[in-house]
Amino acid sequence: MIQISRFTLLFSFLLRLLIERSISF
Repeated sequence: MIQISRFTLLFSFLLRLLIERSISF
């Protein structure tokens, strides 16, 4: 469960970064 939670957190962080980049461009 801990690994899944960490993976979800990492995925969310990457997704947010991509969205911010898209908005920036």
